[in-house]
This record gives sequence, C-alpha cells and structure tokens, in this order.
Amino acid sequence: MGKKRKANVWKKNTNKRNRDDPASSKNFPDRTEDALKQNENFETYYKAQKIVPEEEWDSLISHLKRSLPTSFRVTGTRIQAEDLVTQIKRDFIPFIQNIEFDGVTYEPPHEIPWYPDGLGWSFEVPKIALKKSVHLNKFHKFLVTESEIGNISRQEAVSMIPPLLLDVKPNHAVLDMCAAPGSKTSQIIEFIHADIKPDEIPNGIVVANDSNYKRACMLVHQTNRLHSPCLIVTNHNGERFPNLFKRNKDDNSEQFFFDRILADVPCSGDGTMRKNPAIWNTWNFKEAIHLHKIQEKILKRAVHLVKVGGRIVYSTCSLNPIENEAVVASALNHYKGALELVDVSDELKNLIRRPGLSSWKVFDRDGVESNTVKVEDSEIGDKPSAEKQDEKNETKTLYTSLYPPKNSSELHLDRCLRIYPHLQNTGGFFVAVLKKTSALDATHSVKKTVRKDIMNSAAESDKIEDGSSDVAEEDSESDTPLATGTLGSVPLRETEYDPEKPRIDPSLEENPYVFLNPNEGSLKSAIDFYKISPKLNTGGFLARAEKSVHRTVYFVSNSVKELLSEPNNKLRMVNTGVKMLAKPASRTPNCEFRLVSEGVPILLPFIGSDFVVDMDFGDFSTFLKLKNPRFDQLSPSLSEVVSKTEKQISLIVRYIPSVSEQEQDQKKPLVRAPIILPAWRGNDSLSIHIDKSELRSIIIRVLGVDADIGKSGFKMENNSRTSDKFLQEKKENKDI
Repeated sequence: MGKKRKANVWKKNTNKRNRDDPASSKNFPDRTEDALKQNENFETYYKAQKIVPEEEWDSLISHLKRSLPTSFRVTGTRIQAEDLVTQIKRDFIPFIQNIEFDGVTYEPPHEIPWYPDGLGWSFEVPKIALKKSVHLNKFHKFLVTESEIGNISRQEAVSMIPPLLLDVKPNHAVLDMCAAPGSKTSQIIEFIHADIKPDEIPNGIVVANDSNYKRACMLVHQTNRLHSPCLIVTNHNGERFPNLFKRNKDDNSEQFFFDRILADVPCSGDGTMRKNPAIWNTWNFKEAIHLHKIQEKILKRAVHLVKVGGRIVYSTCSLNPIENEAVVASALNHYKGALELVDVSDELKNLIRRPGLSSWKVFDRDGVESNTVKVEDSEIGDKPSAEKQDEKNETKTLYTSLYPPKNSSELHLDRCLRIYPHLQNTGGFFVAVLKKTSALDATHSVKKTVRKDIMNSAAESDKIEDGSSDVAEEDSESDTPLATGTLGSVPLRETEYDPEKPRIDPSLEENPYVFLNPNEGSLKSAIDFYKISPKLNTGGFLARAEKSVHRTVYFVSNSVKELLSEPNNKLRMVNTGVKMLAKPASRTPNCEFRLVSEGVPILLPFIGSDFVVDMDFGDFSTFLKLKNPRFDQLSPSLSEVVSKTEKQISLIVRYIPSVSEQEQDQKKPLVRAPIILPAWRGNDSLSIHIDKSELRSIIIRVLGVDADIGKSGFKMENNSRTSDKFLQEKKENKDI
C-alpha cells in the first residue's frame, strides 16, 4: 500500500497513520457525525473522474465513512499455521458468534475469500467492545501474542494483494522499494520460504528498502520475527536505488537484476479514509500532483532494475488516477516495446475488482479543471505542459504525464486493478502488474537537458517526510558519481531525471558486517563443538563489528553472502542475517557461544544429534510448566539422556506431537506441528530460552490453558520450592 508522506510520522499524535496495521486505528463505533466526514472538493473531484457508476456512488461514500474491519493473516511459512487456523475456528469463533454492541450485531472472524489457503482473516468489531466481552478480549490477546512472535501479521486486507500478484518463487531475487512498515515484505519472505524442506535454505533474496532510516529500523523489527537468512534491509531513496552486481562463471562482475520488484509508492492515501478519518479534512487537489513525479521516478527506476521477463507490481492506497493510471501510462509509453501490463484477471478469482481508467480529468492545485493541453506523442515524459504563477510568485507546473495519453486505449490500462471499499468491505486500493518484455536500449534513456529557468532558480529543494526530495537529485554529465550533500553535488533539478544512472546515496555510518572465517577462532570452536555440518554453508556466518571477539554471530544464505561480498555493490545496509550464536550468561560455559532461539529452526538439521533432546507429551508439559525443571522432575528415561550431556551448554528440545498421547487427556488440544525450542543445560536442570510471548503461545496451544502470569490462575513455576510443590500436586493428579 502506498505510503502517505507528512511532516513527521515519528511525532506522537492522535492521528498517527500506520496503514498496514488496522489494529492501530481507533476502531470505535461510528459515533462521529457524518458532517465531520465530508469534503466537497473530494466528492467533486471523484464524481468528475467517474471512478464508479453513478448508482454506486452513495454506497462508496457510505463505506468510506464506516470504520475499517480488522484483518490479519496467519504466517504461511510457519509449520504451525494449520494449528493456528484450527485454534481460531475451534477455540474462538464458536464463542464470539453474533456479538452485539451499541445495538449493532457483529459477525465473528471469517476467512478472506480471495486469500489462498484460508490464511487471511477479517472481522469487524469495535475496539471498545473488546472490554465488554470476555471472549473478544481473549481473542484480542491471542492476536497480540501471536503477532509479537511472528505467527500472525495484523495487516489491512487490501495491503495483502500486491505481494500475492507479485508471484514470488523461492529462487527469486525480490526488491521491495518502499517497504516500511514491513507487512508486505513479510509476505514476500513467506513466499521465498514456501515449500522449502527443513534441511534446505532458499536461493532467493529479499531486499527490503525504505528511504527513511527510522522507518527502515521499524522494518527490521517487523521482519526479524520471520527469522529469514535471505533478507537484507537497506536505506536508499527508491528512485535512486543503486545498480547491483554479481560474479559470473568467469569470475567477472556483471549487473544483477531482480526477478520481482514491488513499488508500493508514497501516495496521498485517500483510499485509507476508513482508518484515517482525518483525511476528510486534509484532502486537497495539489497533493497528488506533488507526488506524481516521485511516483513516476520510482516506477521507472524499477524498470531498470528488473530482469527481462521479470514482474513489477506498482501499487498505492490512493483512488486518484493522477497517482495511478497516469504514472503507469507514462512508464508504458516511455519504455514502449519493453514494458507491458499483465492481465491478472485469472488471479485471485474471488477478489472483486474494477478495471483501471483509460481517461480521467486533470485539476490544477486550485481545483480548476485543466483541459486545454493537447498531449502529443513527443511530449510524453517529464516535459511541463503548462505553467502559471501563484500569489507567492511560485511556479506551478502541470506535466503532460498527468493527462491521459491519446494512445491510452492501446496501453490496456483496464488491466489495472481498482479496489473500492463498498465491493468487499475493505479500504481503497490500486494495483498494476507490469512485465519487462525486452532489454532496454538507447531510445529508453532520458535525454539530459538543462532548463535555463530552473538553473537560475535557487538550488534548494523542498523536502518531504522521509528526507527525499520532491524531484530526485540527478546525475551530472560526468560518469563519476558525486556525493550527495557536498558542495560539488549537482543542484536539484539542474538536469532531467535519468532512471538509468541514478545518483549514488552517501554511505551509511553503521557498524560494518564482517563475514567470519569458519576455520579459525571462536567460530571454528563453536562449529566443532556443536558438530555443525558444512552443508549449512558455514561461510555464511557474520558479525557486526571488525573485532576478534564477537558477542553475537549472525547467519545469511549463500545467495545473500554472494551479493554482499561483491565489492562493487554500494548498499546502505541497515540489517541482515538471523541471530545464530551469542555469548552465554553462564560464568563457566563449555562453549564460548550458546544457541539463539531465532536460529534454532535453521540449525536443527545440521547440528550434532547428541545436542537434540526429544520429549514426549508428559515431559514437554513439565518442561513448559516449570520452565526450569531439575532432572529428577523429568521422566527417568529423559533424565538419563540429559544427564549424559555436558554441563553449561545449549541443547535443542524437540517435541513431536502424538495424537494418541494428547487424546489421553481430553482437555489437551491436538497439536500437529513439531515444536522446537532452545534450552540451557545447567548443572542439574534444563531451562527454556525463549521470550514470554512465545512461551505463552506454546502453552496455550499445547496445554490448552491460559498462561497469563498472575491473572488467569495458571502460574509458571521456576525454582526448586515451587517445583517440589508441582511434583506433589502431580502425584495427587491435580491439574495446575
């Protein structure tokens, strides 16, 4: 979904927008008077565009004034996805049927009909109602807990569409150009890991980029929950994302192209009015015009970065054709013969969509319709079609790319998707799927010209939210890149934008990532100690400082390593890798590193078998309840196995559910997916090494009890005295 740019998204205020997380919006009943949700200019503009038939207009406006349903999806790459869906259907839906609040009856959560495999869900319940219903409150806690550990992503339904239409495969290299806050990136990561065997690591790569450093850090937080070694998070202006290179078979450097690119560009966001009602008061004619050029440049840059035969998905959460069809038409005409719109009418068949517009009207910043400009084929591009001065003597430019091209009927703009709120009770959205059909040639390059009127103007640019300019800074005539922000840099707008040769962003002052040699030092000791197989690609271990001693060691896939090791690649890298090893808290560890929970699922197929402890339901139940059981509190057989392992080391606990075991106690839910946890082997006890949210989720799914510490009556015990109490009650057949 396109990103709304405003003064400061990090400033705390009641109107903060996080469009990919419906739970962050105020889902109160519609008590606001409709008079507060009106904008005459908005209605005048979109009636003129004829975005829907006249008989549907009232329904569209009515839905825009209603609160947006909450939607979420179950993480498809997690082996427990089926268990979570079963849990939703069995433990929650039967108890929240036909909830009534303020005289309105609400339906229970239901599957989103067009989302594959029943993993997408939606429900429309006011947030305030959660406090009034015990069952709703319990369901809300479930969503919060599972979201924190990455099993569920709370995401607006229409935001899920672009990654689905991207058609990502596990071997693809994918670029998400404007990725924050990360919900779409998470979907892409899921597709990269889809249908991959436990002992395999995908060849695919996901580069998640955002132009704002703080938002890029938020992106790291969101995507880290998926623990993918195939992810790189970067910080570049989308329109200036650098060319990347790779080594060919002859060990020469050649340009690296992406298989898939998502350009979910910054936009005015008027499709999010249901979640962000403040837009009713702030909507204006000029914002779309202001954003049009940066949207166009991001899309054009994507065309240069994608391989022949690759797919680009361009999307916004705007209804405005100036930000949608006009941008797509400009790119199609600029790259005529090398780019085409893909017909995706057979994809997501249960998604109700409307075709893109082939004609639209252009209004200037003052809301005056501008229809006097005739667009010639030679004018298609960045050339201004008309200019006038306002009362502040500021130039107001209308570009020919804002207008419908006279060949619009040949561009198949009807293949674009328009999603309207009244069709399936969602937000508003626009998606275009494009395919690069041939390599670019000289005719697709932008001719560099210097406009005298702009050269004589001030070089300072108007900055927008993320620090990037309204019009990107361009290359000079020289092939030598100039550092941004220095006195020698080319003034803004001095040359036309060239998406083929974008300026290089300055380096990012971050601690460098350094690949570690698996055949020396403490890493070799850890690999030897844990008997890690070389099949893991042990050359993929890296640390974030150029030191001889490291507190944390990360791991990346072989494909990511090759990309990051190429010296010609100049990436402003914010984060990469999955935490695999870390310094233990023990004062007398037998190994310099312990195993980290994020990396355990990756490491399991490659670690020595004597570091893996299998538990049956009884022992696993004890392990979860006590959290730190002594060996004598486990079954004799398991106690004997654990006692033979070395002291002060990491182990991996594996529970493979057995239906027959669980059926012995009807209170226990049926869990089908194996559960893998890191543990620390002390002198005479075994400790769980995961955070409370993940532990709570596992207890609920495995034991069928609410694990809210201190609130629900179930208390996880963690020392010898309470453990003895547990043993005594267990003997008396009491259920804790």
